[in-house]
Amino acid sequence: MSRHLKRYEKQTAVINARKLNQWSKWAWWLWSIFIVVISMYTFVIQYGSDLWFGRELSVDGPYSFYVTVMRYVIPMTSVIIPLLVQKAYKLTFQLEVKEP
Repeated sequence: MSRHLKRYEKQTAVINARKLNQWSKWAWWLWSIFIVVISMYTFVIQYGSDLWFGRELSVDGPYSFYVTVMRYVIPMTSVIIPLLVQKAYKLTFQLEVKEP
């Protein structure tokens, strides 16, 4: 519903709060699994052969450290998705219209 149109001011919609709460929990679980899998995949790609052949893990200088950190930080930006779902759940209770 558009906030700018007057004809929608008095209309209400039914939203199942329990289902929205479940979606919020599932969004966090899926995001957690995604981060663990991506982090493990990134670690194995970068350091897998060193571990397999028994070499020590090394980061050569600040640029190498930056590249390594960015490989882990960029997927963390996907936290926006579960945060939006959680915000929708909180706004549902905050803006709830009650029957008289």
